[in-house]
Amino acid sequence: MIPYLTLASLELHRYQYNGPDREGVFSVFRNDDDAREFICKFLSDMATIYRELVKEEFIDLTQCKQAKSA
Repeated sequence: MIPYLTLASLELHRYQYNGPDREGVFSVFRNDDDAREFICKFLSDMATIYRELVKEEFIDLTQCKQAKSA
């Protein structure tokens, strides 16, 4: 999902710089409504990834806790 979000970020940047593009040359967003829908989906996907990352414990502190009590 990370490659998708990276590409989506680049498309949003193009849209921010160029605005809507009816011909689809500079941006995949033909109007602001398309961009709005995409942004909502993008943010939802980012929130999903964030929730998945937060569930994991990045640093295993169980050994530190055991060492202190010994």
